[in-house]
Formats: sequence, C-alpha cells, structure tokens
Amino acid sequence: MASLEWLLPLLKKPRLSSNGKTAFKSYDDVMEISFKQWPSTSASACHWLGISCNIKGSVVKLSLTSSSLVGTLDNFLFLSLPNIAYITLSDNMLFGIIPPLIGSLSKLIYLDLSFNQFSGNIPPEVGLLKNIKTIRLFGNQLNGSIPEEISHLTSFTELELSSNQFVGPIPSSLGNMTNLSRLYLSNNLGNLPSLTEVYMDSNKLKGSILSSLGNLSKLTVMHSLGSILPELGNLTQLLWLDLSSNNLTGQISKELSNLTQLQWLRLSSNHLTGQIRKELGNSIQLPWLDLSSNHLTGQIPKELGNSNQLQRFDLSSNHLTGQIPKELGNSSQLQRLDLSSNHLTGQIPKELGNLTFLLHLKLNDNELSGELP
Repeated sequence: MASLEWLLPLLKKPRLSSNGKTAFKSYDDVMEISFKQWPSTSASACHWLGISCNIKGSVVKLSLTSSSLVGTLDNFLFLSLPNIAYITLSDNMLFGIIPPLIGSLSKLIYLDLSFNQFSGNIPPEVGLLKNIKTIRLFGNQLNGSIPEEISHLTSFTELELSSNQFVGPIPSSLGNMTNLSRLYLSNNLGNLPSLTEVYMDSNKLKGSILSSLGNLSKLTVMHSLGSILPELGNLTQLLWLDLSSNNLTGQISKELSNLTQLQWLRLSSNHLTGQIRKELGNSIQLPWLDLSSNHLTGQIPKELGNSNQLQRFDLSSNHLTGQIPKELGNSSQLQRLDLSSNHLTGQIPKELGNLTFLLHLKLNDNELSGELP
C-alpha cells in the first residue's frame, strides 16, 4: 500500500515496474521519506509511474487512479507543479481537506479526486483555475455549501459533485456557465443552453428542481430529486430520465408524454400515487419503463401497448387493479414484464403469447384466475 507523503519522486530507492516505469515501494518505506525531498526540477520525476512530462521535463500529468494511496494533500507541493494540466487521484483512500493552494495550478484542465474520503468545504480558490474544464469530486465526504466562485470558471464543461454531504442552496450564478454540458447536481439551470446531462442524487441539498429546467432544450440525461414538475415535458430531446429511489410524491405528470424521444424512464422506489397516465403510450420509442415500488392505483392503460420498442416494463409492487390489457401483446420487442405484487384480476391474456422475445415474466402475488394461455 502506497502512502501520500508525498508519494512519487520522494522515494529514495525506486524500483522498476514491468513497463520500465518507476513503481512505488511499500507503505513502511514511504512513510519515512520527508516531503521536502521533491527535487528542485521535476525532470527527475518524469520516469515515475503515473507521472507524465512535457519535452522540457516539466510534470504535466499525475495519474494514480486505484493505487491504494493513503494520506492527505496537506503537504502537496502545488507551487512546484506550475505546468500540470491533469491530476487524477480517484478511487484511493485520501482524506482531509482539499487545500486552498490548489488554486495556484493555473494550467490545470482536469481534476479528479472522486471516490476518496475528502471532507470539509470545496475551497473557494478553485475559482482561480481559469483553464479548468472538468472537476470530479463525487463519492467523498465533502460538506458545506457549493462555493459561488465555481461560477467564475467560464471554460467549465463538466462538474461532478454527487454523493457528498453538501447543504444549503446551489449558487444561482451557475446559470452563467454557458459552456457547462454535464452537471452532477444543480439548481437554477435555465440559463445553461449547452447542458445535456444533470445528476443531482445522493446529497442533502435544499430547494427544489426549478421550473427553469424546462428551458434546457439540449438536455438528454437527468437524474434528480424533488418533485416531478410539469415543465419537464418541455425537454423534448430528453433520452434518459431516472428519478428512482428518492422521496418523490404526487402523481405522474401527464406532460411526460411529450418526451417522445425518451429511451429510459425510471420512477421506481418512490411514493408516487394516482393512476398511470395513458398518455405515456405516446412515447413509442421507450424501451425501458420502470414504475415499480410506488403507490400507483387504477388499471394498466391499454395505450402502453403502443410502445412497440418497449423491452422492459416493470409495474411491480404497486396497488394496480383490473385485468392485464391484451394490448401488451403488441409490444413485440418486450423481453421483461413484471406485474407482480399488485391486485390484478382476471385471466392472463393469450396475446402475451405473441411476445416471442420475452425472457422474464413475473405475475405472482396477484388475484389472477383461469389457465395459462
């Protein structure tokens, strides 16, 4: 196990890996090395595993994903890396705060510290990273509020902050980041014309998904929390909508039927009530529809049989009544049909025998009668 004291060129007795690059020594060896041993020029570090340099011998990339690193960034010599453009330290065991000196890396383009154990606030100094395009901090224990200074990063295209412990409002100034194309959590997004993907799950953010989301004409992927707003029906280019495993309440908005390009709709494991909208049958391109584990009532709309691209259809664990509509037999591409744990009655329609691609059928825990077709 390597340690972060600071890891690479600090080792006095490097050994070569199979590809000729210098590999790290054991945890005990590294712990005894002083951080002050970073060389006056970075050229001697260019042969270390995970380090790349330019033709002048200056470090431009540090990539140590999944390297079993343990430690903090407290002693990281940010000022010794004036030309570094890429830092990837994801999937390790790094902890402590993200030091404010990170703002000194003026040429940094890509920063990935995801899947570690960093805590504390995001330092406002990240607003000094004028060339940054991607920041990935998801899967940590970061808290506090999202700094307003992030909105100063006009070159930003990707911001991933999900699966942390952020609280407080999301800065409305994020709406000024017109080049942002992927945001893993957001609010006040209506002024982001380039945004194509939104992820907002696994946080403790206050507020709701604003109606201005309906202005995101290029949005194709959305994971979120809050309530299902009618304005979502304006996102006519949306391909993927996953609101599963949240605390959604209320009814399924009929405006979702406007999403005729939708390929994935998951509203499972929420607290949705009311009937299934027959208008969902308009989404004829929909291969995946999952409304399972809610409190939906009423009958299964026969119009859902219009979804001739439907491959997976899951309505299990609701309170649905009535008969299984024979029109589901028109869903010729259906591979998985799960209507279990409802209150369905009547016979199994023989038209389900037309589903030649069907691999998985679950109808248990209902009140069906008659013989198998």
